[in-house]
Amino acid sequence: MTIAQDLRLGGRAILKAPGFSAVLVLTLALAVGANTVIFSFANFFILKPLPIRDSERVGFVYNLDPQHGTDRGLVSYPDYIDWRDRNTSFEQLAALERANFVLTGEDEPIRISAYRTTANFLSTWGLEMVRGRWFRLEEDSPSGPRVVVLSHKFWSRHFGAAEDQVGGKLLLDGEPYTVIGVLAPAIEIGNLSLIDLWTPLALDASRADRAQRNLRVSGRLKPGVTLERASAEIAAIARRLEQEHPTTNAKWGAHVLPTRKAITGANTWLVLTLLGLSVAFVLLIACANIANLMLARAVQRRKELAVRQALGAGRARLICQLLTENAGLGLLGGAVGLLLAYASLKVIRAAAYEPFFELVQIDRSVLLFTFLLSVIALVLFSILPALQSSKTDINEALKEGASLSSGGGVRGQRSRGILVISQLALALILLVVAGLAVQSAIAVRSSDLGFDTRNLLVARLDLPQSKYPTDDALRGFCNELLPRLAALPGVTSAAVVSELPILGSEPTTRLAIQGRPAATPSDRPWAVRVVASEDYVRGIGLALLRGRGFASQDTPEAPPVALISQEMARRYWKGGEDPIGRSIGLGETEAPERWIEIVGIVGDVHIPDAQEPTRPVIYLPHNQAPLRSFSLVLRYRDDSPGPRHLAGAVRREIRSLDPDQAVYDLKTLKQAFHEELASDRIILGLFTSFAVIALLMAAAGIYAVISYSVSQRSHEIGIRMALGATPRNIRGLVVAQGVKLTAIGAAIGLAGGLLIARTMKSLLYGIGPTDPATYLWVTMLLGAIAWLASYIPAHQASKVDPMRTLRV
Repeated sequence: MTIAQDLRLGGRAILKAPGFSAVLVLTLALAVGANTVIFSFANFFILKPLPIRDSERVGFVYNLDPQHGTDRGLVSYPDYIDWRDRNTSFEQLAALERANFVLTGEDEPIRISAYRTTANFLSTWGLEMVRGRWFRLEEDSPSGPRVVVLSHKFWSRHFGAAEDQVGGKLLLDGEPYTVIGVLAPAIEIGNLSLIDLWTPLALDASRADRAQRNLRVSGRLKPGVTLERASAEIAAIARRLEQEHPTTNAKWGAHVLPTRKAITGANTWLVLTLLGLSVAFVLLIACANIANLMLARAVQRRKELAVRQALGAGRARLICQLLTENAGLGLLGGAVGLLLAYASLKVIRAAAYEPFFELVQIDRSVLLFTFLLSVIALVLFSILPALQSSKTDINEALKEGASLSSGGGVRGQRSRGILVISQLALALILLVVAGLAVQSAIAVRSSDLGFDTRNLLVARLDLPQSKYPTDDALRGFCNELLPRLAALPGVTSAAVVSELPILGSEPTTRLAIQGRPAATPSDRPWAVRVVASEDYVRGIGLALLRGRGFASQDTPEAPPVALISQEMARRYWKGGEDPIGRSIGLGETEAPERWIEIVGIVGDVHIPDAQEPTRPVIYLPHNQAPLRSFSLVLRYRDDSPGPRHLAGAVRREIRSLDPDQAVYDLKTLKQAFHEELASDRIILGLFTSFAVIALLMAAAGIYAVISYSVSQRSHEIGIRMALGATPRNIRGLVVAQGVKLTAIGAAIGLAGGLLIARTMKSLLYGIGPTDPATYLWVTMLLGAIAWLASYIPAHQASKVDPMRTLRV
């Protein structure tokens, strides 16, 4: 009965002060909505079960890449075999690699994304089949039958989940494959949701080159073995391989990562931690606002609460009633916050290009989190106002006019001041984080990439081994296609390249420089290896600094040639040496089978990467190193029919040359960059949104405190004005209070911002974590908003009528 009565009284209190209730609910909703969005991400990464049986017993084995400083290096086939055979920590180690096929025999060719895996992959991950079976050991060999397992999504989308598809045939790259099963849909998370089918890896001695690192390795630990022990053993094996194979394995270490860490990017946990900290700050600022509102509300209700006490209500009874009222407001704020979170996630998914964001959903765990956060946050920050309200002096409170003269005392003013200082400090910390992120994004967008991204249409092609088995066949296709594309209306150049700059995964190669003393395996020079056709340098807009570019005479029969980047020339030919005319060899050996003459130097490609923005690059002509998988790069004029029309013409030309060839990722280069940076824009948007919310809440907090202070000091202000104080004096007096609070909050916030910003170093580009300009402008922004929030009530105070205020 008591709870029901408190609920009724709480409902009346909410309706009696709709403005107060609306501000409180909106404040809480913004904080709860922000926390719900980030918890939805954390829920996927931390709480949601992974589709791997006993995932804590599965570890991912990576190389430590000495060239790029990454701990996620891929693995060569011989290293995988050595790890598999020498370790005692894993029950089994499985390997897989990405692959692409072209599905033909239907209306038009379709590009298929696949994984090649070892036969023990299913048991290593503990996956299940919904139809058919997985690969047998004898099928995981070069001489085994061609079999394939479909992903559940591809089976449902492309074949309508037809039961008779298992046992049927698929024509992949012109070769028939037998469908033997359909994998359960649980595996389709993140980038794995892009995989259409799985085939045996079928490794053999032809993959014996330890320098070819393209496998991803994972393993199931033996019972009782920890990841730490497994990682130490794999690292020890890697050290032995360094000694046994110094040419290829020098400085290549290895370690084991847990599953949850392995399925995310290197900076994912740092970003998630910073976002979690940001929304926690938003929540604290909101709760400080709520506490201030309730402290002010408590003073206004002193007489009401005194009457209740006079009628026999005890202190515990009053506290219970006030907390019940606040819990109702908390639930309402949580409901609105949930709607805001749902809308925000919908916007994020619409703006994202990566499939991961589709997996961030509001499920039962998120709903429970939102409910508990809404009630607990409001109740916890309502306790102080409730305790102060229940201490009401009945005689003092019931005196006529007591509520007008009482300002809650020095303790109440101090409490409100501390809350406002905390809000301002937290808001400034968030402004620092968002400011550094914005500055970094601006640096990325405005950085000189070294080439011209305008008016470029790109596409990707994969030529199947079955149809193009020889280098001559690969060269013939490109040499016939490129003139056709270059002749299209509005096209000024057409070229092929192994990987698009910045967007592609750039393979590296070791170098030997003719005439130089042999370097130790660990100190040998290296470069990014790019294969491109004759018109690529001109078409992409790279500057030819010296020498010549590729030409028609660079045929397979001609002496091998190469172009190098300016960074490569600067790094390996110092002291005025001229690299043009010098010869280099590629590969792990100091005595290569053939030497390649450097005929030109081109400008650098600048990567928006804080670790290594400019890398040495060697360019090889496509005619001398033909490509099976490559990107098309077409430059078109401003007066051309446009990229959409041109894309259709490109498809028609390719189909006329090879009707079974699939074209994919056909888009402008600017669109490709836009999609590549989508995740960064979403993260930047989240940081900025949280900072803006925090700033507005802090401004509202200081406005509320100054306004309340003015209302309680109206008698004092009237006396000052009666004694000769001008409106300007009054405004200065009131604004000074806000300036004092802002200065203290800003000092604390700057210290906290410096501390947190240091953790962001790996996320920033073109700017340091202690950038003075960022700290200056965010402090000025906070100061300006706080001054405005203080000036509005100060202006109102300067209009006080002293005669009315002093009238008894």
